[in-house]
Amino acid sequence: MQPEAPVPQSDSTVFVVDDDSAMRNSLRWLLESAGLHVETFANGEDFLAICRPDGRGCVLLDVRMPGIDGLAVERLLHERRIPLPVIILTAHADAGTAARASALGALAFLKKPCDDTVLLATVQHALATDRQRRPGQA
Repeated sequence: MQPEAPVPQSDSTVFVVDDDSAMRNSLRWLLESAGLHVETFANGEDFLAICRPDGRGCVLLDVRMPGIDGLAVERLLHERRIPLPVIILTAHADAGTAARASALGALAFLKKPCDDTVLLATVQHALATDRQRRPGQA
């Protein structure tokens, strides 16, 4: 039995930040097929340029990218007080990287390739977490 597609939240966005265009396109297709609004970015700099503290949604971050890496993006979100929940999705999963991501506040750390059902459930959890963090803005 397939889970029901969530009702799109027009003010919630899943931000996908990954330098691999095939991965970005695949994630966009999967997330949009679940009724979610998605914006993709090829690097951390472009994503950080559009981020605002009042933005709603969550971030799927790759760790290893040219320029600013995913953990640095996560750190800068924290420093800039942008409370978007972060999901790390990486092919380079190791205990040290997972510990650093967790210390920075990542909601989840997933290894590529990730099961679609697990990824969608994790994103739904992150979006629910964002809504709970901002009850006055629902």
